[in-house]
Amino acid sequence: MSTNNKTISLRLPALHPGQQRVLNESRRFNVLRAGSRFGKSTLARHIVMGEALRGRPACWVASSYKFLLPSWREVTELLGAAIISTSQEEKRVVMGGGSIDFWSADAGAPAGEGRSYSVVVIDECAQLGADLERLWTRSLRPTLADLAPSSSAWFLSTSKAASSYFSTIFAYGQGEREDWKSWQLGTADNPYIPASELDAALMPSCPPLMIIGGTSAGAGRSSDLRYDCISVTRHL
Repeated sequence: MSTNNKTISLRLPALHPGQQRVLNESRRFNVLRAGSRFGKSTLARHIVMGEALRGRPACWVASSYKFLLPSWREVTELLGAAIISTSQEEKRVVMGGGSIDFWSADAGAPAGEGRSYSVVVIDECAQLGADLERLWTRSLRPTLADLAPSSSAWFLSTSKAASSYFSTIFAYGQGEREDWKSWQLGTADNPYIPASELDAALMPSCPPLMIIGGTSAGAGRSSDLRYDCISVTRHL
């Protein structure tokens, strides 16, 4: 039986050097503490979309439904014609052999229960407070077992969020455990934020952008977000 294939071009946001550095240095378990405009969610979307486009199952967990919706909408818009099917109710995207499940940590059912994933991303995870440890150890960590050792996890949060367990796993990535890696980066590490905006944010009358490391990265900045164009084959 013949198989019909269709080549589709996708236009996906390119990673800036700070995001690319994190990806290059990543290990199996990764913890990123970064400024609010660093681009954590963009990096997270890059990770789950890349995994699904390689034909593997990915999982996105948001601290609440409010934070889940923007990423769900952006991922479905970016992947466009590469998507074979979506479930609005389950917040699930299927692309050939790959898929992305979106879970809200404040929903009734435990996130990821009964599923197997090659990557799990927990966005703004420090907002979960004491619930983060239970969500990870009881619900999400078991979903990585079937595809081990190539499966991985990402914990992302802003610098201002406080969670004792987030601090614990951040310490794992600072040398306490070999298969963990953690980073602390700031808005200043995002070259798409104009240097003038970073300087203005340091003024007492302006709300903070959670800048770590000042504005030393200001030289050579560009406010123009760049995109990568890639081609994928959709099996019909």
